[in-house]
Formats: sequence, C-alpha cells, structure tokens
Amino acid sequence: GGGGNIESVIYANYGGGGGSFLKASIDVSAVSSLKLLVGQGGLLNGRAWTGGGDDTGSQSGGGGGLSGIFVDDANITIALTRLNINATAIIVAGSGGGGGQSSGIDMAGGGGGKGTLWASGNGANGGNGGGNSAGDGKGGQETQGGAAGDGIFDNGNNGKGYDGGKYYGGDNKSYGGAGGAGWFGGGGAGVTAGLVYGGGGGSSYWGYSAVTLTEHSGGVKGNSSTGGDAGSPSSAITSFTVPNNVGKGGNARTVGNNGLIAIQYQRQ
Repeated sequence: GGGGNIESVIYANYGGGGGSFLKASIDVSAVSSLKLLVGQGGLLNGRAWTGGGDDTGSQSGGGGGLSGIFVDDANITIALTRLNINATAIIVAGSGGGGGQSSGIDMAGGGGGKGTLWASGNGANGGNGGGNSAGDGKGGQETQGGAAGDGIFDNGNNGKGYDGGKYYGGDNKSYGGAGGAGWFGGGGAGVTAGLVYGGGGGSSYWGYSAVTLTEHSGGVKGNSSTGGDAGSPSSAITSFTVPNNVGKGGNARTVGNNGLIAIQYQRQ
C-alpha cells in the first residue's frame, strides 16, 4: 500500500491507498523458472522496493511497490528499486499511491487496480488521487503510466509531479503524494500554494497467456488520517493465515504495509 503523508499541524493529513488483490491459476509447464517480487509499503522518505514513487518532500507519502510474478530471465534486474521495463510479467498487483494533505479537499492516495476493467480483459486501471483534482496523480493505465498532477509553487515555479511508467510510480514534486507501482504506475502528485495532492494507484495485470484469473479486487483509496484497505478475496483463504493489514495504505504519518505472494502448487 501507499504511504500516508508525513505531518501537518495546519491541514488535514491523508492516508495512502491500498494495494490490489489477485488470485489466479498459472500453467507453468512452459515456464522453466519464475521470479517472485514482493512490494514494499510506501515510505515517508524515498522509493519503496519494486517501483514505488519517491516522496521527495516533507509533507507527503511515497507510493507502494508492486507485487508480481515474472518470467525469470536476464531481464529480471532492479536498479534504484525499479524493475527493468523489459521484464516479462505474468501477473502484477497494482499498489496504492501516497497520501497528501489539504484543508477541506480530499487528497488521499489512490487505490491500486481500482479502475474500470479494460476491454481486453487484461487488467484494471489504478485509482486516481483523492477528488480527481488537477493536482492529483492519475491511475496507471493499460499501456501507459498515470499522468502527473499539475501544480505551481507560490514563487511561480513548476509544481507538477512526474508521470508513472512501466513498473514504477511517478515521483512527487517536492511535497505531493507519489504514485504506486504496478503494470504501469500511477502518477506523482503536484503541489499548489499549500495544497499537497495525492498520488495515483498502479494498474494490475493478468494478461500472460498461461494465466487464468480467478478474482481481482482493487485497493481502496485512503481517507482523512487513515490508509485505504487492500483489495480482498470474496471468500476466506483457509490454506494459510494472512497477516493483518497486508497491502493496506499507511495512515497519516505512517509507512504503508508490505505486499504478499502466496503459492499453492498442484501437480498435473
């Protein structure tokens, strides 16, 4: 999940968005080796492991890292916490964006994988930042990262955040919430005259030929002070105990929660 904002004694503090939940069957008969990457919850300073956007300022939350299963080959490399864009994804759960802060305007981080199902059936868009304001980072899409939120500082300098991209969330612009990672990451938020916007959530993906989707549930965007819940299964998982708060967005002034991948193997 995305991180909550750091702190403000003047404005309302918003939580980060939750990550998405995916359940699927994968036919591994034609895949010699898999690589499992588990995302780190959004930070309050820096980039979370596996592509979370950087909250470079002092008043916002970072985006969460993606959790996913990939073909294990030479393209599985990570530099500066970001996955190589040439890596072959099998299934990816989008993460939540980081929270911002404001007075009277919803600027929570967007939930991962929370948008409309794509016509191709290969995934779901990430949630926008709070309120769909121009300054909020937008959710990751099917073929491109979420657009950055607009903004302008009091001195007239550009306050726009940075776009998300393949497997990574966009960084903020000094103070806004950063984007969550995913198939394509959410956009980083902008900042305008003390309004610190929320980052967008990353998109989910299950379009690899060997995947049969069972269930997908997008993460919930954050709220004032509290992080959004992660997506959840429609029925209880009984084969193991899921730790509390997996993938949940961080509350205000709190890092997001890490992701989780559980594997159940069945021999044919």
